[in-house]
Amino acid sequence: MIGYLDLREFVDTKYTGDTAVSAMNFFANCNALIIDLRKNGGGWDEMVTFLMAFIIDANESQLLSVSHSKLDGTYYSSIISSYVPGARRADIPTYILTSRSTASAAEGFTHKMKLLNKNVTQVVENTAGAENPVDFLILDDQFILKIPCWRKIFSITESG
Repeated sequence: MIGYLDLREFVDTKYTGDTAVSAMNFFANCNALIIDLRKNGGGWDEMVTFLMAFIIDANESQLLSVSHSKLDGTYYSSIISSYVPGARRADIPTYILTSRSTASAAEGFTHKMKLLNKNVTQVVENTAGAENPVDFLILDDQFILKIPCWRKIFSITESG
């Protein structure tokens, strides 16, 4: 049996974590998995790392990156947890589909999965080239400004 996940956005885990667990547990008995990110414009890194934990073989938490906000001086660490609320499926062939509409967190997910799981095959079209974390500034009741203001200090994709 081949599992197919059409993932349109990486929504914050506080809203969709239970759904993500159900979806990944649904694929627990599959012989292969297709993750379709062709219409995925990105989203929250917490969901990226949460889903990655189901598909990589990690007995320990793994640091993926550390970023610094030029806007407010805060730091953010992207970490894959060693805990998975279900079965890991790092051992099956996983195919990740991308397109020109694939952007931001979806691009990061694709790149990191290929780096961390030898069973991942990318079936790719060039992506949007928008893997840039952003912050939102509320200007007034009619305008929100979306600014790429994070600088990576460490990234496993650049040093590993």
